[in-house]
Amino acid sequence: MPISTMVFLKFLGKELLNPITYLVAFLIGASINVFQGNSIFFSAVPYVVPLFVQGFAKASLRFKAKDMELLCKLPAERKDPAFVMDRQGRIVASEGNTKHFFKKYGIQKIDELFAARDAKTILTAARRHADDLSQEPPELYSEIAGKWFQVKTRAGGGNHILAWLDEISSRKERDASLSAIRGFSREGVNAINELA
Repeated sequence: MPISTMVFLKFLGKELLNPITYLVAFLIGASINVFQGNSIFFSAVPYVVPLFVQGFAKASLRFKAKDMELLCKLPAERKDPAFVMDRQGRIVASEGNTKHFFKKYGIQKIDELFAARDAKTILTAARRHADDLSQEPPELYSEIAGKWFQVKTRAGGGNHILAWLDEISSRKERDASLSAIRGFSREGVNAINELA
């Protein structure tokens, strides 16, 4: 038996074990029998057909959506925050590591994660990026987390903004080190030129 058939049968079994499925089938069957002018238990067919139709329909939907459910869990597994906020900067939805991160620091708005000026930059960038994908995402420092983040945003449906952060603290440290080395090299070259 193919694996996909076994997975579908597993979903079907779950639906057939669900008491709600039987309750709905009973209500439909009773309604059909009563509306036909018969007693509630006149025929078993109005009870059995909705039971199996419901079971197969729900199992089919869950089977088709199984990969999407797994994909939806991906943002929760990210080490760096990924979340949904409204256009005022309030965190609307977060899961997994992001939710724990926000709970740990008591963050409910984007201006609690970044400075107010930076939060305004993020909200403005979300509106701008909807039209212009060539814009470079802002790189901002979070005082509360003590880390640098590259902040990527997209305007979602309605009043929501999708946001995901990539920590770039180590890159910023390397850039600062390289800058210091370049400065030291320039001073060395200038000192050699003066001596010469």
